[in-house]
Amino acid sequence: MRAKSMVRKYIKLSLIGIIIAVIVFIILNVIKQSGFKIEIPKPGNGKVHLDINFQKNFKGIITEKYIDRYNHAYETVDIRLVDSSEYYIPPYGDQYEPFYNYVQVGDSIFKKDWGFKVYIKRDSVEIPFILRSDYNEH
Repeated sequence: MRAKSMVRKYIKLSLIGIIIAVIVFIILNVIKQSGFKIEIPKPGNGKVHLDINFQKNFKGIITEKYIDRYNHAYETVDIRLVDSSEYYIPPYGDQYEPFYNYVQVGDSIFKKDWGFKVYIKRDSVEIPFILRSDYNEH
């Protein structure tokens, strides 16, 4: 008699487990079909950080200027290079604040080889800024 009641409990628990698994499976499929996604914001609006490389040059345009609330509320500038790749420029060195305060959306930005000097061009006037990352200053 005791063995029968144990078997019945086991069967009940197994059925309850199977029913719960089926319900969870159905719920997960409904969520998947609805296209629900959880996205974690990335610094720089998901763009790649532009490394101001000493040896490389680039040309582009300022596309956005904002406070990046997902990255320590840093003043950030987004740029699109002539090859259509998009980057963000996080705070670099002592001249970043004057750089950030000066640039406007639509300004041209370029850097020549061999150096950290970045030029902002607006109305045929080029203003140089030295944007040197902290790890290169030592």
